Amino acid sequence: MKNLTLTLLLACSATLALAQIDAPKPELSKQAIGKTGYSAQLPSGFTWDAPTKSPDSSDVYTGTKDIGNGYKFGVVAVKFSDPLFNNAEELQDMVIAYMDSLKTAWKVKSGSGYGRDQLLPGDASARGVIDYWHGPDSTEWSLKGWANKTGMCILYIVGPNTYPHMTVQNAYFDGFRFR
Repeated sequence: MKNLTLTLLLACSATLALAQIDAPKPELSKQAIGKTGYSAQLPSGFTWDAPTKSPDSSDVYTGTKDIGNGYKFGVVAVKFSDPLFNNAEELQDMVIAYMDSLKTAWKVKSGSGYGRDQLLPGDASARGVIDYWHGPDSTEWSLKGWANKTGMCILYIVGPNTYPHMTVQNAYFDGFRFR
């Protein structure tokens, strides 16, 4: 029994070590998000799609960067045509509603449950929501969304496993700024 436990422990440790080796650690740098005035800590070579307009004439910016081994960093940023909610609860509800629409569009199977009341350093008016999803084709998603009265941004990392480099993930998710 002792040998079986030791064998299982070693196998789990080896699997975790391989997952971390297989997940690249991109260098992040502050980059502008189109003409929004927003910025984020993004991997080098981040590619932006052409901006679009939402039905209410808000500017929508989307982009991704494939960092290798099946991992991708992505952004969906919206600059509202007119300022919206000031209430923290309404901001978070809006982010959750938007994430729910993305979950449907991206055919995500399930989520861990939204973590509310995330605070953006240096911006007392912003509120955030975090979640982890299990997607199609056994993909794992980590997402964090931010909103204030001028706009909203969803940052995500998707890959074959949960992204293991928490320092990179935290810098990516918390490096967003509305100014």
